[in-house]
Amino acid sequence: MEKESVKEQLRFLEIAKGSAAEFATQVSIGMDVGSILTNMKPANGSKSRTTSYPCSPTFKKP
Repeated sequence: MEKESVKEQLRFLEIAKGSAAEFATQVSIGMDVGSILTNMKPANGSKSRTTSYPCSPTFKKP
């Protein structure tokens, strides 16, 4: 990383972690309301939102 100090690196990683969590939340909501569609079932048969899907999502046009 191109940060000056360990403190800056840790702050950057905290922000990045929050951004990743927000993205995951928005994708989950999009799938729940039907804005993001997928043609595949979860790879392991689970119905969990945290399951990875073996395909790319299809986004509906607004």
